[in-house]
Amino acid sequence: TDLDKRARTGDVTFDDFLKIGRTFKQFNGKVPGMPGTLTDQQVSDTLEKFALHETIVGAMSDEERANPQLMLDDIEDTDNACPRVQRISKASGCAERDVALFMAEFEAMRQSTERIAKGEDPDAVNADIGSSNRAQRRMLKKQKQSKKR
Repeated sequence: TDLDKRARTGDVTFDDFLKIGRTFKQFNGKVPGMPGTLTDQQVSDTLEKFALHETIVGAMSDEERANPQLMLDDIEDTDNACPRVQRISKASGCAERDVALFMAEFEAMRQSTERIAKGEDPDAVNADIGSSNRAQRRMLKKQKQSKKR
């Protein structure tokens, strides 16, 4: 499929993310071919998080949904106080930190999807991504603190 091709190249969009999330929701977390098994609590937590992410993506422009790099570049534009993040935060009713954290999680998901699509072991990729998410959260926290100064 087109999504599979984009996954192999790392060109997954926010629209693709919504499709993946809706499939996860449709199958209640038991997606055929998905590695690993989630507990009922993990499925519930993931569905709750996806609802927040869907709200954030829904507040994006068509251009932003099709080109995630616009949002990822905005996260780094702390000199201008991340104007896209601010606009999406206001339009979605979500906190700016939730929008910024979603961008970090999306990028981690995009990287892991690309690696798995290229044949890497899903469990090894997820373990590796889990450790980098911590670094991303720390980076976002530092950015927020520097904006307050």
